[in-house]
Amino acid sequence: MDTKSFIKITRPHNCLMGGLTSIIGVMVTRQFYIPLYSQLTFLLILILSYFTYIFIAAAGNVINDVFDIEIDKINRPDRPIPSGAISLKQAKVYSILLWLIGIILSFVTIPISPVGFWCPIIAIFFSFIGFAYAAKGKVMGIFGNFMVAISFSFGYIYGGAITGAFNQLTGSLPIAIGTFFLASFFMLQSREIIKGMEDVEGDRLKQVKTIAMVYGYKIAALSATICGMLSIIFFTLVWLMSFVNPLFFIPFLVLGDVAVALSVIILLLDFTSKEKQHKASFFAKIGALFGLVGFLVGTI
Repeated sequence: MDTKSFIKITRPHNCLMGGLTSIIGVMVTRQFYIPLYSQLTFLLILILSYFTYIFIAAAGNVINDVFDIEIDKINRPDRPIPSGAISLKQAKVYSILLWLIGIILSFVTIPISPVGFWCPIIAIFFSFIGFAYAAKGKVMGIFGNFMVAISFSFGYIYGGAITGAFNQLTGSLPIAIGTFFLASFFMLQSREIIKGMEDVEGDRLKQVKTIAMVYGYKIAALSATICGMLSIIFFTLVWLMSFVNPLFFIPFLVLGDVAVALSVIILLLDFTSKEKQHKASFFAKIGALFGLVGFLVGTI
């Protein structure tokens, strides 16, 4: 068995990064949780939320490759399934196993969460979005992009919910979680649009209706720019609305905003060049990483 291929197909860097959104959600809402439980139990809920996200996201990434095998033969021939390192049957079984582990972890969270059975319900809903995207979302263009951005950012909602924070119908907390979510959502949306520009050749095979395919590179570049600018706005609002510790957050705010700005500038200068599209996607990913780290350290 090729262990490397089984790790690669889960896109571990995306899972590990995405898992941070759950930790951030828990950290931001800990004021509602800690008075009810011990510090040790709080640490346990942090760990459970993180790995619940990771395993469910990993399952979604594997099943996405199952549905994308024909496209990946053109766009990503080195991926484990089109390269022959993992068979379709193995990938399907693997995705089910990963998903079951994630759902089991959400059930384990029930006794230590104020919301109880809402933990697996939210986790299953998150799973459904991931599966729906893999099955149909890819060909839905902009709506498929929305599903990806929601899936990646869903950890903020999950982390905030399992601490019981959303039982609090007043105050700034739901606004804080929403601001974190929107900053991440628009950042991911921008990058997904750029990736759609990169993958036009393979996407023609299955008539994937990305913005680049339907409206052309120029409209796609402008759409990615608007989403990138919105992510900068919401990222900055997290600081301006005093949701984070500015001492830790501001350096990552600056680095993240610069990375996103570079992404859109590179794209607008030459949006038809594959090389420039790839660079723009890279800087968007760097911006997302700085944002996640900034959110994490800012909640300390």
